[in-house]
Amino acid sequence: MDEKDEKDEKEKETQTTIQIFGLFAFVWTMVGLIAFVWSIYCFGKKGTIFQKIFGMILAMFMGPLFFFYYRYSPTYCK
Repeated sequence: MDEKDEKDEKEKETQTTIQIFGLFAFVWTMVGLIAFVWSIYCFGKKGTIFQKIFGMILAMFMGPLFFFYYRYSPTYCK
């Protein structure tokens, strides 16, 4: 293997890494957007005002992790 082949191989690896990261970022953003809309929907459901505001802030800053709060909070958005 000569120097040019090694360079091409490294470029392919870099390109693949960038594509995987881009896909992850895209999916994270889309699910985060869904979480934000869902948190707004929850303002019309049961729960304290603190839970509703916390849910919206969580969706804004943590994106998809909002769904853990949604799932495991016994009184939020029920």
